[in-house]
Amino acid sequence: MLSGIKVKTVTRKLKNHRIHFLLGLLILSVTGGFFLSSCAGIGMGGFGSNFNQPQSQGIETFTVTRGDIIQEISSAGTIVSSQENTYNIEVSGEVIFSLSMGEKFKKGDTLVKVDDSDGQENIYMLELELESAKNNMQSANNALTSAKINYQSALDSNHIAIQQAELNTKQTGISIESAIDSLESAIDSSSSSVNQAQDSYEKALLEQASTYWSNLSSLQSAQKQIEITALNISDAQLKVNEARTSVELAERELEDAREELENYTIIAQYDGIVLSNEYKTGQKSSQISSEGGGVTVVQDEYLVEATISENDISKVKEGNDTIIILDAYS
Repeated sequence: MLSGIKVKTVTRKLKNHRIHFLLGLLILSVTGGFFLSSCAGIGMGGFGSNFNQPQSQGIETFTVTRGDIIQEISSAGTIVSSQENTYNIEVSGEVIFSLSMGEKFKKGDTLVKVDDSDGQENIYMLELELESAKNNMQSANNALTSAKINYQSALDSNHIAIQQAELNTKQTGISIESAIDSLESAIDSSSSSVNQAQDSYEKALLEQASTYWSNLSSLQSAQKQIEITALNISDAQLKVNEARTSVELAERELEDAREELENYTIIAQYDGIVLSNEYKTGQKSSQISSEGGGVTVVQDEYLVEATISENDISKVKEGNDTIIILDAYS
């Protein structure tokens, strides 16, 4: 029999193989089952007809099966947070909310908040400025549309003036030709109507001159109107561009103000614990920031850093099971 033997069994799994160790005073290698026996005495009479019956011979039978052998190594180490950050408030104001040292928080929770009434007032004023800029741009667009309509009207008027001038010129030309014919006819017939024909001819010349100057004035006026309306279009387009620039500037300022509003609050980026916090409710954030203070937090995920000896490092593989025992932790 085996008596008084203390055996410690250690198993370690490596890849797809198992390494088996039997540490102690006895190492036995087995491939199947085996028998351990102890006989109280051996004599000639012991080998009788009951020799093939183990129980009758005082033989004790044990069954051995294969199993895992655990190989363990131990090392001391330290626990560190996987992430640590310090945040500061970038705007001035009264601290109205602040977590205390040691308090736990979740991702998205507020760590520190400063009164943002000044920021909200600034956003309100910028919204009014943006609305005014949009109204001005609408007015400028309306003026541009009106200027384009007036320009088209001036073009139409000029076209009409040209047609009217051509018609007037043609009519006066007919009148002069008629007066000339009448005058020549009167002269040929030695008629007393020569003087009357002469007067008609002179009158036709005067009408021709008058028509010329009238047509010239109409055409010049129409052309001037075209130039004026074209200039009005340029001015209106310039005002539209200026108004659009004002709107874009107001939109950027409003967007910046809304982004700056986020600076009044420090939001947790992960689950964790407040390590230290210089911001106290009722204090001014600018004073704390100027003194180099802030809120420091650590992530609620930890890493164990341990040093493995050269003799044991070959026994450690990624994915091995690990048991961590802490002396004290809060």
